[in-house]
Amino acid sequence: MILFTPGPVQIDPARYARIPQLHHRTAPFRKIVLETGRMLAELCGSAAPAFLFASSGTGAMEAVIANCAPPGTRVLVVAGGKFGRRWAEIAEVFGCEVDLLSFEPGREIDPEAVVGRARETGPDLRALTHVESSTGLLAGIGAIADGLGPDGPLVARDAIASVGSETVEMDRWGIDLLAGAGQKALAAPAGVSFVIASERAREAARRAGHPRYYFSFERFEAGERTGDTPFTPAVASVQLMHDSLRVTGGTGFASVLQRHERSSGAVEAALAALGFSRFPERPSCSVQAFLPPEGLEAEKVIEDLAGKHGVLCAGGQDRLRGRIIRIGFPGIYSGATLERLVRGFSAVVHSDPSASLDCLAPVRDMASLF
Repeated sequence: MILFTPGPVQIDPARYARIPQLHHRTAPFRKIVLETGRMLAELCGSAAPAFLFASSGTGAMEAVIANCAPPGTRVLVVAGGKFGRRWAEIAEVFGCEVDLLSFEPGREIDPEAVVGRARETGPDLRALTHVESSTGLLAGIGAIADGLGPDGPLVARDAIASVGSETVEMDRWGIDLLAGAGQKALAAPAGVSFVIASERAREAARRAGHPRYYFSFERFEAGERTGDTPFTPAVASVQLMHDSLRVTGGTGFASVLQRHERSSGAVEAALAALGFSRFPERPSCSVQAFLPPEGLEAEKVIEDLAGKHGVLCAGGQDRLRGRIIRIGFPGIYSGATLERLVRGFSAVVHSDPSASLDCLAPVRDMASLF
């Protein structure tokens, strides 16, 4: 079975065998923690290194709120789907005053609407999701940042589905808090997430004064120079994320972003030739969502892809359940794997196995990228 889900992503089992067994209170693992933090900072365009948590990406989002949004904080949440709304759900649990600006799933986030709402309500924290993996939508973070300007309230971004597959310019865009995770484009197993906090965000966390324990930034800052983590990390997941960053950094992060762009574009063109239509107005290179051709049911397509062709894609969530098919591109895939994906879709659409495979043309020139 090949995973083409939004995450966790496909991982070569041989990679597990290649990593050494390490204890986290040793010099070799401390070195890995320090290098991982620095490489994540480079990938995300930040001067500050990352804090590594043993959690899913939602844990990183909770860490942002737990440290920088004490009860009563006014939080503006901009949401285009399920994961954008998660910011609001977490902030409400922590006693914040949440203003939710929602956009219809799949519709592009309007920067002018976001800027206007922020100026109208004057929030203490503004939170947005970069890639809404429930719909495949990419938010125009740069345009929103330009409209908001460099000063004002703290800015938090969920980059869980975008780090490593989309351009992220944390410092240039004025992002104070960035939440990410390893089980997507960083090709690590689930269980390791991270937060990059600007000095402004760290100072806000110090001033906040409300209690927090496991996700406390100050606990992670204490070992920032030595590579010591305050609690047991997800050791193997950190090692594999470090390995992915080392390999992709060696070829250049720009080339990795280009690979995601070309891969997702080629598959979009192939599926369009088969009659599938793109769902989001502004698709990401990380996760794409499609509406099936008339006469085909999304859930049946997903079932046949998995059961008959060994390709696992994802369905829609909440209101989109049964309507869309989601394909994840994060991770490391070969051109042959992309072709296998498209052949599976072609076989589902055409019951005749000898049917034309013209749809393969867009993916057949992808081998040079891998």
